[in-house]
Amino acid sequence: MVSNAKVRGLTTIPASLSYQVVTGELRDALGFKGLIVTDSPSAKAITDPPPLPLSIPKATVEAVEAVEAGDDMVLFDLTGSAKTGLALAEHMSDALVGAVNSGRLPKSELVSAGTGAGGQGNRSLPIPQPVNTRTPGTG
Repeated sequence: MVSNAKVRGLTTIPASLSYQVVTGELRDALGFKGLIVTDSPSAKAITDPPPLPLSIPKATVEAVEAVEAGDDMVLFDLTGSAKTGLALAEHMSDALVGAVNSGRLPKSELVSAGTGAGGQGNRSLPIPQPVNTRTPGTG
C-alpha cells in the first residue's frame, strides 16, 4: 500500500498519485513487482484543496491519477451507505473507462492494473491452489 503522504524532495502531490514515487521509485528503482494499492482517497492529503467542481466526484479523478501513476488498485472507504459505496465504485469505473476512451490512459495500462501486471507483464500474483486435506478413501 502506498501512502498518501507528500514526500518532501520527491513529490509535491500525495505519494499514491505520484508517477515518480509509484513507478519511478517503487517499481523501477526498487524493482517491486507485486500488487500496489493506494491508501484511501478520502484521506486528508487527498481531500485538501484545490477543490474540484462539485459535478466531478473527487475520488473518480484520483482513481484515474492513481492508475496513471502505476497503482493497480484504488482503496476507498465506505463512509456512507452501501448504495453510496456502489455509486462511488460505478463513478470510479466510469472515470477509468472514460480516460481510456479519451486517450488519457492507455487501455493496456488499465488492463495491466486490473490483472496486477501493471504494464510489467510479469507482476501477476500467483493464484493460490486449493489444498486437499482429505485422507484418500475417506470421502
